[in-house]
Amino acid sequence: MLILALVAACVAVAFLIAWWRVRGMLGAARQQLSWNETKNAKLEAKFGASEADRIQLVDKVDVLTASSEQQNAALSELEAEAKDNAATADGLRQELDVSTSAAAASEAELADQAAELADRAAELAASRAEVTDLTHKTEGLEARVAEVQEASEKPTETSVPSVLMANSEAGDRLDVPGFSPATAWALELVRSERTWRYSVAANPMEDPSPFESTNNALLLAVEIEALALREDVGAFIEVDWQIGNRLDPELDPARAHLTLRVAQEMLAAAAREMEPSRLVVTEQEGEGVAMQITAIEGEDVEFNIPPPPVASEWINIDHSGGMVVTIKTD
Repeated sequence: MLILALVAACVAVAFLIAWWRVRGMLGAARQQLSWNETKNAKLEAKFGASEADRIQLVDKVDVLTASSEQQNAALSELEAEAKDNAATADGLRQELDVSTSAAAASEAELADQAAELADRAAELAASRAEVTDLTHKTEGLEARVAEVQEASEKPTETSVPSVLMANSEAGDRLDVPGFSPATAWALELVRSERTWRYSVAANPMEDPSPFESTNNALLLAVEIEALALREDVGAFIEVDWQIGNRLDPELDPARAHLTLRVAQEMLAAAAREMEPSRLVVTEQEGEGVAMQITAIEGEDVEFNIPPPPVASEWINIDHSGGMVVTIKTD
């Protein structure tokens, strides 16, 4: 019995030891399982975060892929536009080549035209020289005509110049066969037209004479003298004509001729002055046609204008308040 009890006690101790060892192993296993579960939880959490990152990366890749496709499409459009621009540039280069050729041809044509203009200018200069020579000859002939006329006229007590002397008080004819104040006036108009053509006209060879259309030949002749002085010597002279057709050359060619010649002398004297001036032509009631040189600017400007070098009963010269030359008409 004792042995059985000992055996039973040994078995119980062994069983207790085995149970204790199993319990320890179960505890360790539970601890290991708990640690594994914690580690798995961490791994699962980490894996979940990685999966979210992966999804975000996939989304980013999709966005970048779409952007890349858009950029590729834009690049294709730019390449097509670049090809079009290159074609346009080629067309522009061709047009530029054509324009350059045309410009070169135009320059050559302009050079030819410049040479032609130079030739015409030389011809015009030669024509001017010829006209000047003819003018001198004509003026010499005019002086000769005046001398012959003066020599052929009878002595008279009046101081009216011989070229204006007539047998009638109106002065409409001369005591010279074939010559009259109308002839002298016509000859003066020839001289005035020649002055216009070679000192005033823009195209002396082709421009029509202004005397063909004027209704006041005396005014036109006086204005031509002022314009010719401006062109020839740079004198700035205006004409202030306030008498209209008071002196009609067809009715009184002698006084018209005298008025024009006196105006020419006064304009020539004013052309030597430095200040711009004006020839003022007015009608003096009961006296005649008055002419005076005045300043365009400045009332205190004084002109040293000598009186016309002619004495006549038809001319009155007043030096008070500035020289006034009056052509008597009454």
